[in-house]
Amino acid sequence: GPVRRQEAKAIATLVRRIRAEEWPVLDREATEREGEERFRAAQYGDMCILMPQRTGLRLVELALDDSGIPYRLEGASLVFVSQEVRDLLACLRAIDDPADQVSLVGALRSPALACSDADLLAFVESGGRLDYLAQGNPVDGPVAEALACLKVYHERRLWVSPTALIEAFTRERRLMEAALGYARPRERWRRYAFLIERARAFAQAGESSLRAFLEWAERQADEGARVTEVPVPESDEDAVRVMTVHGAKGLEFPIVVLTGLNAEPSGRARSVLFDREARRVEVRLGPKDNCFQTAGYEALAEREAAQEAAENVRLMYVAATRARDHLVVSLYRTSGDDGSRAAALAGLLEGAHNLWEAAPEGDALLSQGTAQEPDVSVAGDTPEAGLAWLEARERLLGERGRPAAVAATSLARVAKEEAGVPEEPWRRGRGRTSLGRAVHAVLQTVDLATGDGLEATARAQATAEGVPQWEKDVIALARVALEANVVRRALASKGMWREVPVACPVGDGVLEGFIDLLFDEGDGLVVVDFKTDVLESEAEVAEAMERYRLQGGAYALALQHATGRPVKEVAFLFLQPKQEVALRDVSTMAHAASELATAHLRPPSHAM
Repeated sequence: GPVRRQEAKAIATLVRRIRAEEWPVLDREATEREGEERFRAAQYGDMCILMPQRTGLRLVELALDDSGIPYRLEGASLVFVSQEVRDLLACLRAIDDPADQVSLVGALRSPALACSDADLLAFVESGGRLDYLAQGNPVDGPVAEALACLKVYHERRLWVSPTALIEAFTRERRLMEAALGYARPRERWRRYAFLIERARAFAQAGESSLRAFLEWAERQADEGARVTEVPVPESDEDAVRVMTVHGAKGLEFPIVVLTGLNAEPSGRARSVLFDREARRVEVRLGPKDNCFQTAGYEALAEREAAQEAAENVRLMYVAATRARDHLVVSLYRTSGDDGSRAAALAGLLEGAHNLWEAAPEGDALLSQGTAQEPDVSVAGDTPEAGLAWLEARERLLGERGRPAAVAATSLARVAKEEAGVPEEPWRRGRGRTSLGRAVHAVLQTVDLATGDGLEATARAQATAEGVPQWEKDVIALARVALEANVVRRALASKGMWREVPVACPVGDGVLEGFIDLLFDEGDGLVVVDFKTDVLESEAEVAEAMERYRLQGGAYALALQHATGRPVKEVAFLFLQPKQEVALRDVSTMAHAASELATAHLRPPSHAM
């Protein structure tokens, strides 16, 4: 607690300092317009505070509020755990379930009902029960009035939709007006509007129960849940953005402040572990010194821990690479901490040249800064020599500005740009459409053999993506995949895996990606990629395949490097035209993908 409070205060101080000192950030519009680099002073909107978990969110919010710094929470999961939404959800839970004492007390103490602790104590001491259905409760006082209000809404909930109920409660309890008493009312209005909009989308998916909506909202707010981070509509306010690392995937910001790294992994293995490769379940029951466990539990638990550690590294990689101009890393941690992300980074950075800066409280806060510039000497002080130096500098900046990693999916886009094919938004696939993401999410979890739970999963994913009106399309496209011959082959194979991350070194960089479906037929591996492009003819399919060959080659290259096994086939399953295209010239595809990736990656360091 104290460490996180100090950290939050230091982060707020740092944000104000960045603004006051006018840290330079690249002005992309001016640079593109004038043909050479132009910089401008950083604004609040250029900054993003990233956190791997939402545990310390409230402390960061309070610190930013105390410092008068405008900010907005981006990503649905953060809004769901904001104080305003938590208070409103507590009121709704109390309305839905009179026996939920925790939610009831939270609702009474919320701004909507505004009962103080003294009011609650006086009510109970006068013989009152915290139950709005109880008989004989006092009828006077703020708590009695609040309980009567909750009872009215409890009865009303049976006759109106969750959306109408939330809108009425927000309006009649004057929550919008009450927000004017806070420093940044627009942010509170935005959060209330967000919850109402989520309820409306949930209702459009066919759900009409307040309890069902509350259960869904609780899953979105669960720290351990894997939810789709739906972006929250942006405001025109110049404000610092706050989001989780998961929500920042695919985005970049001029200035990133990475915080909340002081939480240590739980280190506790689950009681039940699933070995999907061997298709078995391992169990451990009871305390560690006196427990029952199956024979393979210990080995599987160690493997799970190693995979979790690798995922932790990937998460930090994503976080660090979101920064475009400046990366600030908070290393606040407790004394003796040797297991958190902050401790691991501090150990790796120890002794680095010119890397540390002291925070106001004396803790190591910033890993911002670089080694001193090398002494560059130019032969001869002439205009020609200066021009040559500038040309060499531009060339090196262009080379070093290339990415150190490239995604398999981006190779198709690069090939498309090089071929001069115009972008057609209505044909975009998984990465850029809500429909595509929903379909892939369904195929990642649904039972491929039976299709059990398809409708419920499709409804949940369409709602999470904000497109409940496309639920039937999600179901239809998923059914095409379930009925496809290649999926039947996968089910009959020796082993099958979904959403498989792969990567391999290419040149001095990394080629990476996620395989939708992978299976082993004994004589080689088969890669399957689901496509939701809208293609209407054989010619369009053939044109698309010229680009997707590179993506398939990238998957094969990375997979063969990682496993040492041959990839015998790469299959693309187009769900819109219901067509399967199998490619077997895997070596040629992999070679082409390697060459294109190398050409667009950062060159080897010795080139400098």
